[in-house]
Amino acid sequence: MKELWKNRDWLYHKYEVEKLSRKQISEICGCSEVNIQYWMNKFEIKVRSRSEALFFKRKNPAIFITKEMREFIIGNVLGDGGIFSQSNYKKTNREQHHIGIHQNI
Repeated sequence: MKELWKNRDWLYHKYEVEKLSRKQISEICGCSEVNIQYWMNKFEIKVRSRSEALFFKRKNPAIFITKEMREFIIGNVLGDGGIFSQSNYKKTNREQHHIGIHQNI
């Protein structure tokens, strides 16, 4: 994989604009978090304080989802508009009975 973390603009964008953590960036790049920290220091990208990091995590927890969770959301929710397959949906006897009563009125 191309060493994206060695590009100052890319690293700055991921950290400051997208508000990703060093851990998340390291997972994207397939390298260690220490490596990301090294290049952030080299490029003089200011590291967020612990309180800032917690603020962003609480403000927008969606940016802290795992890759698997993101793939699930994109594949299932955005792919067909729903999480559940309609073929698996079956009405219960009570629902069928309730519908039958209202159709007879």
